[in-house]
Amino acid sequence: MLSILLVEDDKGVAKSLVSLILAAQRAYQSPEVARSCEIKFHRVATMKEWCEHLHDPVDIILLDLKLPDSEPRQTLDFLDVHAERIAPVIIITAMETATDEDAWMLPSIASGAKSFFSKRRLEDREGPRQLLNAILCVFGAAQRQLRRRKDAPEI
Repeated sequence: MLSILLVEDDKGVAKSLVSLILAAQRAYQSPEVARSCEIKFHRVATMKEWCEHLHDPVDIILLDLKLPDSEPRQTLDFLDVHAERIAPVIIITAMETATDEDAWMLPSIASGAKSFFSKRRLEDREGPRQLLNAILCVFGAAQRQLRRRKDAPEI
């Protein structure tokens, strides 16, 4: 099972994200693979709520940069401090313009995000599949890193 914490203040957007990800999973994965990789979602709407769930056992965090109680720079500063001790983060956000989104991409990665995804891309036919692919790639990389740590010899 893949557990995703969705940090998104807009309930409608959160519901759409979940529906699009699950629909992409059904459309692009064989039924056997989809059953073996069930996705469970939990949503919080604010930075304060995210802090309360910071160390919950989740596999991936989908994080909106613009939250009611945090501006994008504050959100990234928080991520920068905690990125090494929490589940991998994928930024999924929408700014006023695509140029604004581009301006936040590199700072997001520099602050510890594993991927950056514009909500605008979800309107494209391939957008949901690309988001699912990003989630599965980040999850797979995290799982491989955990296995390497377990297999590493003790010093």
